Amino acid sequence: MTADNNLRHATDTAVSPARRAGWWTRTRSALLRPGTLAVVDQGIVSFANFATNALVARSSSEEDFGVYFLALSLLYFVRGIQEQLVSSPYTIYCHRRDTGKLAVYTGSSVVHQWIVAGCLVATIGIGAFAARATLGPGHLLTDSLFVLVAVAPFFLFREFIRKLVFAHLQFSVAIWMDGLVAAFQLSSLLVLWKLNRLTVVNAYLIMAVACGIPAAAWLLTTRVRWKVRRNQLWRHWTENWRFGRWALFTHVIGCSTPYIMPWVVASFHGEATTAALGACQTVVGIANMFVTGVSNFLSPRTAKSYAEGGRASLIRTLVNASVLFSITLGSFTIVTACIGNWLPATIMGPQYQGLGTVMLFLAASQWANALGMVAGNGLWAMDHPRLNLSADAMSLGFVIGLAVILVPHYEALGAAMSWLIGNLITSSWRWIILIRLLRQHRHRELGVSC
Repeated sequence: MTADNNLRHATDTAVSPARRAGWWTRTRSALLRPGTLAVVDQGIVSFANFATNALVARSSSEEDFGVYFLALSLLYFVRGIQEQLVSSPYTIYCHRRDTGKLAVYTGSSVVHQWIVAGCLVATIGIGAFAARATLGPGHLLTDSLFVLVAVAPFFLFREFIRKLVFAHLQFSVAIWMDGLVAAFQLSSLLVLWKLNRLTVVNAYLIMAVACGIPAAAWLLTTRVRWKVRRNQLWRHWTENWRFGRWALFTHVIGCSTPYIMPWVVASFHGEATTAALGACQTVVGIANMFVTGVSNFLSPRTAKSYAEGGRASLIRTLVNASVLFSITLGSFTIVTACIGNWLPATIMGPQYQGLGTVMLFLAASQWANALGMVAGNGLWAMDHPRLNLSADAMSLGFVIGLAVILVPHYEALGAAMSWLIGNLITSSWRWIILIRLLRQHRHRELGVSC
């Protein structure tokens, strides 16, 4: 017995380090998976946005925070336009080029971003002058729009870089860059908040500087990895436009409702009610961190799955993403139903009490939207972005139509109700389109095999 015990002890002692090494290897491998890194990176970005909104809300009146939220919705809207025209086509087509051609294609995309961003900034400037003529030179919204002219170039270029590294699944680079932005932005805002100098305008100026630092670093460190060939700029633009025009129409028609809705609420009830909607959206954005993080990974992943594994690989990717969203966002919706009244008042300030029902509708709407996003990524991966257009047109019609009816009577709750109904209808229709397309591909495959 003694010999057996000694042998068992010696064996356990020898195996334990190997087991420990195996456990650490598995844990490290899980943490360094692209999907995990994508969520971590989005967690950094979402926390920075969340904390920024909370600090601005606590340091300003409801009317001022409403103006801040209106300007922010405009900034996000123009970011979406750039993403559809430049970043989305790059995400799809970069995987279809070898190393030499990819460097030239990347250089063309950088130039395209500069041109598109310049046009968008000029449009914001025109809007700022129009607001000044309408509201007067001293209005906070007018001042905020003029500040956006200075902020937008840095913000848009930083967003372009993020999408570019996402396309190549280089999430560790994104984590480094976004961590630097978050650290500078939040530390600067906290200093101003402690000094009682944090205003809407100052918050946007800090955002511009924070975005400019990593953008400059990226230009300096990656310049040798991409090449600009003048004779390829137009050819690459026309190639991207064939995809990007449908993605842009999709964005303008279907994805613009989150950016239009605050302006609809403001037109009926003013900036203070818009601030209530903004406070709820900021808190629900805690879950949006996960949605956007998975989306940043899902878009290039679906494109790669379809390019390398065909229909079957794409279906597996989409099913896994749908199950993941249903578990996480379904749980978040249940939690919101329980403590939704408490969250906005605790995080954003006591003036945002009694918004639990708004929170619940927004959380459920986000769940429905995430499932629709999965189907939309499938259509993109199959190079059929135009098929998203009918679903997005339906979304715009339903959401804005319902908002015009519900917002005058139910204020912020009416906006949340409109979003939920619209997203449920749109997501269902998007899945119907995708399933039909997948069946068509299956029939073609069977026909070829026969």
